[in-house]
Amino acid sequence: LMGNMPLIATTLVLLIVLIVLVIIYISRQKSRQSAPQSTMAEVPKEPKAAEKTFEQLLAVLKDKNSSAAQLAEAAGKIVELYGVIPKKLGSRPHPDFEHYRKAIVRLCRHPRINKDIIVSFDKALAAKNPEYATEIELSLKQGLSSRG
Repeated sequence: LMGNMPLIATTLVLLIVLIVLVIIYISRQKSRQSAPQSTMAEVPKEPKAAEKTFEQLLAVLKDKNSSAAQLAEAAGKIVELYGVIPKKLGSRPHPDFEHYRKAIVRLCRHPRINKDIIVSFDKALAAKNPEYATEIELSLKQGLSSRG
């Protein structure tokens, strides 16, 4: 029994370390689950009462009766208020990028759009989100190729 004392002490220390690690792991998992999920509502700038939501700005892009000036204003506001796309999830775009992809495609498809609005929107969005440059370019190509 006396010869096994160091072995028993080492085993107890390792068991205690293992229990502490399990507790830390579980507490981190709980804190991740309680952290709020990213949504379009979480943007760097909170819209004021007079400012339009992302969805309202998308509606302007979708409305076939919107003028070129309204389109330019909506595109500018999207970049100004909601221009920072949440970081990628590894190599995959964040799910919120889909909203930006729709905005780009809708902008390109609009009958009253002009190249200056498209180019300025594309450049401003890519400048604020360099990690999404490829995805923005692909969305732009998709939108331009889908024009009727």
